Order: sequence, then structure tokens, then C-alpha cells
Amino acid sequence: MRSKNGKPRLIKYYDNNGKITGASLNFQENGNLRSFIYLKNDSLINGPSIRFYDDGSLNYMDTFLDGKKEGVSVHFNPKGLLTRKTYYINGLKDGPEYIFDYDTGDTLEVKYYRKGNLIDSLLRSP
Repeated sequence: MRSKNGKPRLIKYYDNNGKITGASLNFQENGNLRSFIYLKNDSLINGPSIRFYDDGSLNYMDTFLDGKKEGVSVHFNPKGLLTRKTYYINGLKDGPEYIFDYDTGDTLEVKYYRKGNLIDSLLRSP
């Protein structure tokens, strides 16, 4: 699929059975990559899921295993500062989740999860 300016808007890869399998890339009108996901069997995310801001800078990056978040998930503001970092196991938060100030990048809060349940939370003192 192409945009009005002739640049690609969407690229998908299909297996021999006609199912989307592999990288799926979505582009903005300006040609910058908007998102990248790795699909299995048409819709199951299996691998990286990455989204970019309009200027091409990284918005967030997650990893999936058979449709469930797995590993570290990171989110950034448009200036490139980390705003959130969360760990997942089998689709559930597991381990620390760091929440950072949107403007300064300073740590605001750390939450600790085990199998999706909040165990503890620490707030930064002013």
C-alpha cells in the first residue's frame, strides 16, 4: 500500500498459507517509520513491537512472546527521555517498574510487581 506521495504506507509479509507472518511495517506520510511489529499467524504479536513519533524518534518498545508481553518495556517522551520502564513475564508485570518525570527524566516512583500483583511502591522525596 502506498501513500499519496508514492512512498510505502504499509509492508506486510505473508507465509505460504496467506497468513501475515513476520515483520509488519507501517510508515507515516513523510516516509518515516511509524511502527514495526512482528506477527505470527495473522495477528499474534511474537517479537518486537516498536512505535515512533512523527519525527522518527522512539516512542516505545515492547517485546511479545505468543501475544503476551515478555521482558522489558520502555517508553520515551518526544525529547528522548525515558518515561517508564517495566518488566514482564508471561504478560504480567514482574519486577520493578520505574516511572520517570516526563520533563527531566528523574525517577519519580518505583513499583515492584510479582506475577502481576503490586508488592511495594516507593516514591521519590521532593
